[in-house]
Amino acid sequence: MSTHDSVGENGALLYGELAAVVTIMYQRASQPILPEDEEEEAGMFEELDNAGEESDGFPRAFPTEQRFPVLMASLFGPQHGRLIYAMVEGGRLVIHQSRIYSFEKEATAPFDLFARWLLSAPAEGPACN
Repeated sequence: MSTHDSVGENGALLYGELAAVVTIMYQRASQPILPEDEEEEAGMFEELDNAGEESDGFPRAFPTEQRFPVLMASLFGPQHGRLIYAMVEGGRLVIHQSRIYSFEKEATAPFDLFARWLLSAPAEGPACN
């Protein structure tokens, strides 16, 4: 979920949406394997905090993953939102986005669609093109 003060346009990503997608992918790509033991895990987090950017010595949780898919609901002004699906495919960042939906009127706001999307149970057809 991302929120933005800007007003979005159909067919164009907001800078904040792109930044969120890339950050999420980077964090997932560099996520270390978490130990099973809670004390060992606490020690690892302390070690990661102390290492800062030099945490490359830790084994990665997803060493063979190459796609790093992201599902994101983006909310922006005035009371609108869209759904975004992004992944790396063939070494290229591919981003699909839905049309912009209005949340201005509660009776017609697509709360159900956004909830299903975030729960990975989208409607009968794809929401993004």
